Amino acid sequence: MDRRRELTWNLTTRDDVGSGYLKISFDVRYFASDGMSQSTTLDTYIQTNGTAGVSADGTQSTPRVIVTGFETDPETVHAGESFVLTLHLKNTSTSTSVSNMLFEFSAVVTGSDSDTTYESFLPTAGSNTIFVDKIGRNGTKDIEIELEARSDLAQKPYAIDVNMSYEDEKVNSYTNMASVSIPVKQEARVDVSEPEVMPTSIEVGSESNVMFEIYNLGKTKLYNVTVKAVADSISGGEAFIGNLDSGATGSVDMYLTGAQATMDEGIVTLEISYEDESGEATVIEKETELYVSEAYEDYYMDDFGMEDMEAESGGGSPVVVIVVIALLLVAAAAVIVVLKMKKKKKQQKLEEELLDLDDDDTEL
Repeated sequence: MDRRRELTWNLTTRDDVGSGYLKISFDVRYFASDGMSQSTTLDTYIQTNGTAGVSADGTQSTPRVIVTGFETDPETVHAGESFVLTLHLKNTSTSTSVSNMLFEFSAVVTGSDSDTTYESFLPTAGSNTIFVDKIGRNGTKDIEIELEARSDLAQKPYAIDVNMSYEDEKVNSYTNMASVSIPVKQEARVDVSEPEVMPTSIEVGSESNVMFEIYNLGKTKLYNVTVKAVADSISGGEAFIGNLDSGATGSVDMYLTGAQATMDEGIVTLEISYEDESGEATVIEKETELYVSEAYEDYYMDDFGMEDMEAESGGGSPVVVIVVIALLLVAAAAVIVVLKMKKKKKQQKLEEELLDLDDDDTEL
């Protein structure tokens, strides 16, 4: 203990000191037993609890500005339409605020020619930059920009890069980049040719062939294309086409079976359904005409009977009588179909004349 000495200094911690362990060095000079001057350094470490985001040696951490989320209005972005993109920003630094902020939006390039490149999204106002004055420590901010999706975009997500530049409280400059992905939808465009029905009039239990084409006129692929014929007078009539690429044509060739006699105008509804890439189903309808009549043999057996035919024929050949009655029934059915068609055309003509009269009255 005789060779031990205690020295004391009163030190004041600076206001901007960081948190951690700070080294303090003592330079010591002394004389050895031979009278020669000597020197050495003694180091000690002091734990400090200072400003968050600053190291013990005074080095400040880099403030980070990040995108925590985004929204689009409308929620679903369609090709060829404009939308408002809202970004949610956050300053993750708890020690310094950021200011003089500039955000530049840059969409992925999807097309080009010899002189020009084309971005997938273009700002409607002409400028792709946004200025923000300040975001405080651990603060948040929302920014928005109106963009337009090009009409020829395929249905898939497209990235938008957000380049950021800003300054901290000591005017130190920083840059950062974030990306968001915007799903783009393409409206499906489907057209159907006029169905060809052969024959247009059948008996119960007989079949009719229906053929038509499905055209994919849009820029998106159609999945699981199916066709179903719906009417009270028929059964069957289902076809699976599969997937149709953009610009492709699907051929439908199916048979409808007469289930019962037609009691209405003979309308058969063709339901064409398909799915998009997300599995959402869409159904479109196309109408055609098919008349179903009672089977002549059943009608003859139910209403007349074999014995009645022979009695009426005076004992003549039953085969001849059957043929004659069958011909009469065919003729009667044909007359009924023709009368129905004439009645329908007459009704349509009357409606058109009434519309013309309404137009004339309006002009007067």
